[in-house]
Amino acid sequence: MNDAQYLAGTWEGVLTQDRGGFTPEYDFQMTLRLEEGKVKGTSHVSVRSIYANWTLVGTLEDGVFHFEEQAIGRHTELDDLYWCLKEGDLQLKLIDYQWILYGRWWGESDLGDCVPGMIRMVKQVPQV
Repeated sequence: MNDAQYLAGTWEGVLTQDRGGFTPEYDFQMTLRLEEGKVKGTSHVSVRSIYANWTLVGTLEDGVFHFEEQAIGRHTELDDLYWCLKEGDLQLKLIDYQWILYGRWWGESDLGDCVPGMIRMVKQVPQV
């Protein structure tokens, strides 16, 4: 069984930003699918009523999901907030019967390099 198929689905968790970021913690979500052997999808970040969505692409090699956000979609615009176009390397692990993605992210905004941080998400089990 190809490990990449375990990435397909909805992932929810937390994105943190090291000291100096807009806020230390955000809600974070990815919705991923396999398309012609590649991982594609969307990401969503929010804190309070502030949010942004991106399209993304990624690959899975040796248990590491490398993702790159491609374009920002709907988002909140604030004078003092510049959204990061993120990429990262997330470990894919099965821990206590739950699929987990976790690791570091980094990125760029209109002002240059973003303050990087960590991502930790759990794969959501579809409700029937």
